[in-house]
Amino acid sequence: MKNIGDAAAALLAYQASLRDTPTAAMRHALAPASQVLAGVGLPTNTREAYALQDELIRQTGEVAGWKVGGARAPEPNCAPVFASVLWNDATPLPFDIAPETEYECEIAFTFARDLPPRAQPYSETEVAGAIGSTRAAVELLAPRFAPPVNDAERLVSLADGLGCGGLLVGQPLAGFIDGDCAAQPVRVAADGMTILERTGGNLAQRLLPLLCWLANHLAARGLALRAGQTVTTGSWTGVRPWGSSRHVVADFAGIGQVHVRAGKAA
Repeated sequence: MKNIGDAAAALLAYQASLRDTPTAAMRHALAPASQVLAGVGLPTNTREAYALQDELIRQTGEVAGWKVGGARAPEPNCAPVFASVLWNDATPLPFDIAPETEYECEIAFTFARDLPPRAQPYSETEVAGAIGSTRAAVELLAPRFAPPVNDAERLVSLADGLGCGGLLVGQPLAGFIDGDCAAQPVRVAADGMTILERTGGNLAQRLLPLLCWLANHLAARGLALRAGQTVTTGSWTGVRPWGSSRHVVADFAGIGQVHVRAGKAA
């Protein structure tokens, strides 16, 4: 890339030109990533994409959590969740949710101890021991670009946050709950009516390896998982449209619920 600082500034300026909640414009109206970064160049590999992500973190502010997934790819991928888009589910959102908005139901983990950079890789036991609580979560998706047409545009999406428009978390259940990805029940209700009920659904065989990969991946970038940060670990329900719903509940048996209540339009 020509200049990572300029590329990050271009992405942030483009983000500011969009609506800043998951009621963003329809995807067909969004600009292609190659157009947004036409003057500064696109990342050519994952190393450059994560370097651009690091610069966005530096310019944007506090990271409140991470999303990690892609368990069946050559390796997982990750993106930051900023404090401005991480919400507790106790109160309605401060905005309405457009019908075309999509969401995913997930399981998240909040860390109680830091995992700072170090030369020795963290073990699964160490990562599990640093987790303070397990909770249900819903990610609201807000893609900011037109569908990618090549690898470079897909790398921009990785750098930009993988389409995270917001993360809502339910009440914490103390400790690390190592759920069975093949046997975990999940139920989703919209406005009191069950719209999905299934067993299993996360493509990962186990969630702890994803968390361990994240800890070691961030350490290699000179970053850390911090106490208080929440990490969400991929969809159990696939991508679902919000539609006309006002109140969606995702219920993970033995873990808890998360409520998503649309607020009033601004």
